Amino acid sequence: MYPTSELHHNTRLDFGEKHRLHDRHTGARGTWNAQSVLEALRDWARETGAPPRSIDFCPSTQRSLGRGGPEKTLWEREHPRWPSSTTVYRFYDSWPEALAQAGLSAAAPVAARRDLPARVAAARRLAHAGLTMEQIGEEIGVSAQTASRYLRAHPCPGCEAGVIVGDGDRCTRCAVRAANPRRWTKAELVALVKEWAAEHDGQPPRTQDWMPSADPDRPSRWTLELPRWPPASAGRIVFGSWANLLLAAGFPIYNASWTREQVLDALRAWAQEHGKAPPKQAWDTTDGSHPSSATVRRMFGSFTEAVRQAGLDPGRELWTPERITAAIVAFTEQHGRPPTPAEWHESSPDHPCRSTVRNRFGSWAAALASANA
Repeated sequence: MYPTSELHHNTRLDFGEKHRLHDRHTGARGTWNAQSVLEALRDWARETGAPPRSIDFCPSTQRSLGRGGPEKTLWEREHPRWPSSTTVYRFYDSWPEALAQAGLSAAAPVAARRDLPARVAAARRLAHAGLTMEQIGEEIGVSAQTASRYLRAHPCPGCEAGVIVGDGDRCTRCAVRAANPRRWTKAELVALVKEWAAEHDGQPPRTQDWMPSADPDRPSRWTLELPRWPPASAGRIVFGSWANLLLAAGFPIYNASWTREQVLDALRAWAQEHGKAPPKQAWDTTDGSHPSSATVRRMFGSFTEAVRQAGLDPGRELWTPERITAAIVAFTEQHGRPPTPAEWHESSPDHPCRSTVRNRFGSWAAALASANA
């Protein structure tokens, strides 16, 4: 085991050491094995001072739980240095087992988070006794804003013990389990691609078909029929890429024929969702919802030119945190109450869509707090 003192002693690494650790395993598809996964877990602990959590290796799960903002996580900034959490589960039956095999113990914050139901119950008891939010926060060791969120928490529909704090659909444990499903074989994935195509006029699934919908009020078929269909990540992990999975199932690689107007519409749609014009790097790869940056360059001469023809400013955010806060204040003054996420499902000239709000502030509650709503 790495004692806490050793972890912190190794947190500050010189440039040469970091470079050596980065070269130890680059994380190219198909190169991970049980030993290199353990080495990655140990390297993370040395550099950060604490063993990794499963959600540290799964940024999509972090964001689905409303944690963090639009900026990249450490895992994303150094990708493909680190394995995904799903890759870790390919070699080990549980996250604690992987940590134990690496000689690490679970970080203290994880144990504290497991006591969330008890903290929520304590907050409610203190509120019933007449304590203020500030007093409740002091009693249980959280901020007044967090204590207020505890009072609005509700049970998780996926388990008996979990609670949901915020706008999520599941508690932390269930969200992690949903993002790290069972291991799928090649034969199972190929059969399910064919089964999906048979039910969709011969069209194979796209990656976005096998993942949760961005709109919680309009769940995707994948969500409604859980656990019938595997997640898109399973196809990419087992076959190396989504295209390889489709080819193995007997389907040509999905490659839509984009017109200039469709490209411009896709640029505008991306900008409305993310609050700014898309950077080229975000379109270097595509899942079918938009063309690749190479396609855009071939059609318009440069990616920047396409952005300009779409009526967007490459260097300007459409919805800054300040503009979002002002929009919330204006809505509250007009209606006498703050807006709900459902009311901001789609963007308008007066406000961004709710996914943009969550990207900017980390959660809907944090955005309302910024406007004192």
